[in-house]
Amino acid sequence: MKRANVNLMFKSSGVVLSILSFYSFASLNCSGFSGCERKYCEIEQQIESAQLANNQKKIEGLKVALAEAKSNCSDTKLKQDLAYEIKETKDKIAEYNLDLQEAKGSGKDNKVRKY
Repeated sequence: MKRANVNLMFKSSGVVLSILSFYSFASLNCSGFSGCERKYCEIEQQIESAQLANNQKKIEGLKVALAEAKSNCSDTKLKQDLAYEIKETKDKIAEYNLDLQEAKGSGKDNKVRKY
């Protein structure tokens, strides 16, 4: 009985290692891409992992996401979206810096620690 459990454990760990190896290899495959091509590659990898897990609902959703990405994605739009996110983040940082300076001016230590 113990021998059967040990054999099952080794078989299970082999499956897990195979899956982990696949994910490591798959993530390296997309690292050579950028922009929309990388996005497509990553979605395709997620589809493959959902297929390995036999998760049909996730497969269907990811196929829809891939089709949407292929019909709507452009590298220019991705760059614009990132530029917008960077600007928004910089604006928030500037706002926090103003709040910090204001808190320092008021002499309220609890507000200074907050910012």
